[in-house]
Amino acid sequence: MAAGTRELPYRSRVFPLPKTHLIEHQDATEDDHLDFIVWVLSFFVGMRLTTTEAGCLDATPIRRGMLVDFVLVGQSLTRVLELADLFWTENPPETRNAQRFEAAVHALFLGQYPQALQFERFIYLYTAIDACYRLTADRYRRLVGRRRRLNPRAASAVIGACICS
Repeated sequence: MAAGTRELPYRSRVFPLPKTHLIEHQDATEDDHLDFIVWVLSFFVGMRLTTTEAGCLDATPIRRGMLVDFVLVGQSLTRVLELADLFWTENPPETRNAQRFEAAVHALFLGQYPQALQFERFIYLYTAIDACYRLTADRYRRLVGRRRRLNPRAASAVIGACICS
């Protein structure tokens, strides 16, 4: 092997984008709360948004709607953000449900990287579905007040709903 030092990730794969917007939230409980809101916004506008200085790894679309196949109309985005805020307050940090949502969105977006190999896309998309399943299973357990696994038929219905929507 050749001697030398390599920087990872490789500079050709990191694409910094300028910060273009300022988001303020009067009732945000912590920075993670704002990060969660940005992930929700990112998913529903269909483009990768970030609060970090690091930029994006690999290519990322810079137009709305490129990473999802749905659109919101009217005041839907406002309602989505209100529901996201409600979700945050109903799911304390120890449930890790907000992080599961962020992980699902991140994996979904990574699964759409054009240069990814087929098995990489499969792994990312499976990870997104698995995160949705864990989030749904945890919410279900909390609703019924029991510590048991989801019925396998119910789980496949949830996964089917995630795939079809």
